[in-house]
Amino acid sequence: MKPLLLRNMIFLLLMVLLPVARPGLSGAGEDKSNEVRSLIEKSSLPRENKESLLRQAHSALQSGIPSDDITVIVKRGLARGWQGNALEESLAAAEKAKKQGLPYRPVLDRIQQGLSKGVPADRVSRATVLLTEKLSEADRIVTGLIGNGMKPEAPPEKTDAVQNVARALEREIPAETLIKMGAAQLKKNPSLSRFSNGISTMTSLIEMGMPIDHAAKLIGKAMERGYSSRDMIMLEKDMSLALQEGWKMEEATRMMDSSMDKGHDRSLHKGMDPGRAHGSGSGVHSTGHHGHR
Repeated sequence: MKPLLLRNMIFLLLMVLLPVARPGLSGAGEDKSNEVRSLIEKSSLPRENKESLLRQAHSALQSGIPSDDITVIVKRGLARGWQGNALEESLAAAEKAKKQGLPYRPVLDRIQQGLSKGVPADRVSRATVLLTEKLSEADRIVTGLIGNGMKPEAPPEKTDAVQNVARALEREIPAETLIKMGAAQLKKNPSLSRFSNGISTMTSLIEMGMPIDHAAKLIGKAMERGYSSRDMIMLEKDMSLALQEGWKMEEATRMMDSSMDKGHDRSLHKGMDPGRAHGSGSGVHSTGHHGHR
């Protein structure tokens, strides 16, 4: 059989198989699969690229990636002029995360955000590959903590923790720092949700401009003092308000650290002199921290 004829037969076979690629797929799901097939078939991609992209779309669908997401990625990618290999790499990254038992929603969101913002395909591809690597590393860290006694109160807590740790790793917070903080949380209170929220707050403080070592020290102290998940969230809000009201980061950090030392439990803003920000009565008006959950 001639190679060209064989390729055409494979292509036609894939066109037939894609709509029924997933057992039990019907209704809206089947409509989306048909849409993906039609989009690829009608695209200006070379025939061999169409075949390869169809195989990857079929594989992603089989792995459990929602058909809606596959449709959006293929449709927007083609509209943006992405080549077949870029679309394949994006779908493969999400599929890899799914097959490894990692949270795959952040990967899909990252791809779709890149498409919405018109980010070049190669940058989106690099970002999704890096994110998948960080999620894998985060999963090892969180799984290790759970193995050592960290207690998730519900299954979604592990997913949330993995995503928060991956976000921290993306912000170049060393894995060793996160592991040490997890060990400290284990000694104080083996709650995975408290650890997860502490890491999330620390990352947010760093994104606001706080140096990594200062943020790690501040959140480490909060963990040591038994701050609850709600307390961590309120600490983050306090800092955001402080910056909005004119505080310099180093000054707000110093005052928050000092207020912890002075025992202003769960209400860091109480130790902050409101006159320091604007020279008047304006200050950080927090709603207050609440007790342990």
